[in-house]
Amino acid sequence: MDAGGRRADRICQADRRRGRGSAFDAGGTGVGGSFDRTTVGKTAIPDVTGYVPVVAVGVAPSGGGTALEQVNKLTPQRRCRFSPDGTSKLFVLPDTDVKSIDNVMNLTMTAPSPLSFTADTAGHRAVLATAPPQGINSVEVTWTSSEVSDPRLEVTAMKYAELYNGSTDSRVFLYGDGSNRALYSGLDYDGKPAADYFPDLNFVDVGEDGTPLTALIRHYGNLAAFKTDSAWLIRYDYTTLSDGTVTATFFTNPIHRSLGNTAPGQAQLVLNSPRTLCAGGVYEWRNGSAYASNLTMDERQAARISDRTAKTLSGFDLASCVCWDDNLTQEYYVVCGSEALVHNYAADVWYIYSDFPATCFARRGGTLFIGTPDGHIREVSDQYTSDCGEVIDAYWESGSMAFGAEDQQKSVNELYITSNPASFGSVTVAASTDTGTAGSALISYFGSGGLDFSRWDFGALSFRADAVMPHSARVVMHLKFMYMKLLFQNHAAGTNASVLSALISVNTVGRAK
Repeated sequence: MDAGGRRADRICQADRRRGRGSAFDAGGTGVGGSFDRTTVGKTAIPDVTGYVPVVAVGVAPSGGGTALEQVNKLTPQRRCRFSPDGTSKLFVLPDTDVKSIDNVMNLTMTAPSPLSFTADTAGHRAVLATAPPQGINSVEVTWTSSEVSDPRLEVTAMKYAELYNGSTDSRVFLYGDGSNRALYSGLDYDGKPAADYFPDLNFVDVGEDGTPLTALIRHYGNLAAFKTDSAWLIRYDYTTLSDGTVTATFFTNPIHRSLGNTAPGQAQLVLNSPRTLCAGGVYEWRNGSAYASNLTMDERQAARISDRTAKTLSGFDLASCVCWDDNLTQEYYVVCGSEALVHNYAADVWYIYSDFPATCFARRGGTLFIGTPDGHIREVSDQYTSDCGEVIDAYWESGSMAFGAEDQQKSVNELYITSNPASFGSVTVAASTDTGTAGSALISYFGSGGLDFSRWDFGALSFRADAVMPHSARVVMHLKFMYMKLLFQNHAAGTNASVLSALISVNTVGRAK
């Protein structure tokens, strides 16, 4: 038997009513469950003000100095550090567009202390009450620049983020404003990563500006970048400027010129290989070379892995899908509206959840949470056998199976269904054929008829959790066919059913006429 129904499009349809199908486990991998509402408190998150860069150092009281840090798109504030001569009270800023002078600090003390001053914004200078002693970079002035445009809007327009900086994750890359540009954060005055510092020149333009950048995801030591119709690789390196300054640089190289990612921000790293939605399917990007893992310009690296679910995905609006990789259960989710197509890549099985309106995912420890359009946070768990009291129907259907003999007529008299025992649980086994013959049977699990304590040895009982042994049930069916489908269904309220395998004894009876 093709246990995963690999030739079928509708592999498993769990819970066509609401929530997540908990009553049935198609692959015996512990999937399933419902969700429940969780009450959480609300906390206001303040806006990020932004790191104030030191734009110049070694500034004489009359102005000048050496340029140091770039301005920050997030804030119009700037800093510079003066080297006073011991007599001057006038300190001219290295900026002519001054809206306000915010403070003047003496840095020679153990803790910086404020100095008394008068602001002369027209002359873009600070007039100190007393002349500070001679020093090097001992006086710091902070001011607000009067900018015509607001570069902060360039940062806040970005919707998605990814961490990357070569072999480390010390920079924040922002993207998703509909352009081909990504902004990346810089380092502060002390050389430490600053997630609230986006220097004016820290950006990467990926490919042509006619198509948007839709996904960034770190892959080994590089950053995979996807547009709607192409794929690229961003790598980290150094560049020496004309003045001798060494600065970080990010270079882009093309990977694929016709495939990329349609769903903005939804690329997922599954078993260390990026997955994207594109051209009506799920694509996995993997370098098949034995000596290299990084993606290169090779069209064979983009493999469509969703052919078994092509019909289901054809009804999805891929541009609006939400994707998630759950490492704990090894499930990859593609959610469109209230339907979720799930790939259990450990068992290589696809299934569908209905009434699963997830707009976002988060895992905390062993618990998976989803956010829903109505503003609720809900828990997803296989411990629930109903969805808010409503029975969950679970259904699995294989593909049309010919058992390797498409030209032969076949017959079946019995099946052996292996499952895990579950008290009071049951599963309906059904089969349909191309000749119209069909059959069905009900398998009841151990304990489904009630507990009998007459043969129990209470002295041998303990609280130790032993593994539950599988149970194999013989099902008699008399079928004649060329092609056959196998179906399982569980709809008993408050119960589980976990089918592990099915052994079908097939006899060939002659060639098709």
